[in-house]
Amino acid sequence: MEEIIQFLAGILNREFIRAVFSNPRVKDNVVKAKLRPMEQKGELLFQLESFTKTQAFHKNLTVEETKDELAKLLEEFRQVQVETVSEDITVLISKKGKATIKRKRKKVQAKAADLSHNRKKKYILESSEKEKPGAGDGGQFRAF
Repeated sequence: MEEIIQFLAGILNREFIRAVFSNPRVKDNVVKAKLRPMEQKGELLFQLESFTKTQAFHKNLTVEETKDELAKLLEEFRQVQVETVSEDITVLISKKGKATIKRKRKKVQAKAADLSHNRKKKYILESSEKEKPGAGDGGQFRAF
């Protein structure tokens, strides 16, 4: 288990895109967790998003805090899916604690993760002020 923590701690850099922890050992607490890099005040941080059945909790962690949190998460979950710029990594942990690491190189390097804290939402249809009914005329509709 220690070797997996060292391996995952080694890829916590600017090439890291995301990690998803799933398949919890105990179903009544956190059901999934996501880890993503972000930059705040010029410092590289990692945002941990933990999901329960009805809520999501967010924590902003430094690199050292992230390493400690990884150790806890690896004990709680059986599967980790990690995406970096150059490869996809799957870590599977058996009931007895034996870990299997599967690495797959990407043919085309992925775009680096957006490190901004408040990311712009990605809408299917981008809207503009001209398309919104009543926009610009005080909320009154006009007959054309």
